[in-house]
Amino acid sequence: MSTRDILESSIVLVLILGLLGGILWQRKQAGRLVFILDRDWLIPLLSGIVSAMFIYRYSYPINTIQDVMAIIVWCAFWILIFLGSSIEMRENGIRHNYSLIRWSSIAAYRWEENPPVTLVVNLRDKASSQKQKTYQISAHYKDFVDQELKQRVMAKEELK
Repeated sequence: MSTRDILESSIVLVLILGLLGGILWQRKQAGRLVFILDRDWLIPLLSGIVSAMFIYRYSYPINTIQDVMAIIVWCAFWILIFLGSSIEMRENGIRHNYSLIRWSSIAAYRWEENPPVTLVVNLRDKASSQKQKTYQISAHYKDFVDQELKQRVMAKEELK
């Protein structure tokens, strides 16, 4: 194995660890998990199938460190997608697609009942170009989410 191979492998490993560390740090900042509203199971299922095909195609025989790193990068990529594919209600806000909408940033919300049930959140942040966020939520979670939002968003209003 050459010095260049070791350097390339080290850089890829550091990037992967940095991304995973960033996700874990963001989850810690978001606070305790209250409830997972929805998880998109299609993406992880497809990624598992494609990853298995990729590993089968490119891993026999494993001849170089590049083969190993390609497998690790491919799997890490799909793990990162899986970790961001859920809509989570957390202690400090709603987390989805690697972003956190803090309770204090929510000005108001409403429901659109057309299937699928959609939660539309109006944001307070004047600096942001995005004034609304939408989340498709399973109909059987709607009452729970509505109760949590009333409690958390209204509680913030009463404090001001």
